[in-house]
Amino acid sequence: MLRKRSVPKNRYEELMDIMRDLSETKNLRICDEPRPGLSYIERGMAVNKDVDVVIVDYLTRCAMPKADRHDLAVTEFVSGLKNIARRHDCHVVACSQLNRRVDSEKNERKPILSDLRDSGGIEQEADSVWLLSADAPGSDLYTLNVAKNRHGFMGGMTLEFDRNHLKFKERTKDVYTD
Repeated sequence: MLRKRSVPKNRYEELMDIMRDLSETKNLRICDEPRPGLSYIERGMAVNKDVDVVIVDYLTRCAMPKADRHDLAVTEFVSGLKNIARRHDCHVVACSQLNRRVDSEKNERKPILSDLRDSGGIEQEADSVWLLSADAPGSDLYTLNVAKNRHGFMGGMTLEFDRNHLKFKERTKDVYTD
């Protein structure tokens, strides 16, 4: 819709409501820095004092600290994110890629913690790890697995993807625990 630079009449009011909500959000800051490092994120937190959540979209695309091995650099970066969360009393959500072997396996098993790329540091530092996977190719059903949670619920649930609104909806009848 936005890529085509036209809005169908039946969606215009909905889009205006979203734009109004976003404009009224005082603490929303979007950083489009291509490879942010820890110091960049820290400076952003110093400027924007009332941040509740920092979202790092795609962890391994960030500027990693120098280390002998990539997994050690990821561990140091994730540890730095956790320190930022503690210092600024906010949540940090770091999105990460799964190893490619998960897609190539014939048994179509659900991903597990060790499937996270460079997972050692992520497993060690994270308070919770959520894994999202499609139930079947082309399906609108997804499984959200809470694979680690130091403070509560572990297990999973089935989510339904609403393509018209680009959001997930919980299917409460499909919640399970480990």
